[in-house]
Amino acid sequence: MGNQWGFESPLPHHPVEPGAFLNREEMMTHVICEPCIGVKDKACVDVCPVDCIHGEATDPQLYIDPSICIDCTLCVEACPVDACFAEEDVPPEWQDYIRINREYFLP
Repeated sequence: MGNQWGFESPLPHHPVEPGAFLNREEMMTHVICEPCIGVKDKACVDVCPVDCIHGEATDPQLYIDPSICIDCTLCVEACPVDACFAEEDVPPEWQDYIRINREYFLP
């Protein structure tokens, strides 16, 4: 079943849990940074064609699973607090969020 962009999410058809193929050396695709903390607007979740943005109610922010993200950049455009960045565009003061996002999906 495709979404409004014609993409199919791998999650309903794929028995592998999010983050299953992630290793410590894997590059992040996009990263959610500090402005998301306490906000978690979820506009990015609504536009994501592959359902790669996750977070529990108790998590301080949302996280992008790099093993699923297709680098479409829709999250960057949709985020009302400008918290989503391509890894190479993460501002210097938020570089630690690359690690934080990556580690969220590690076992």
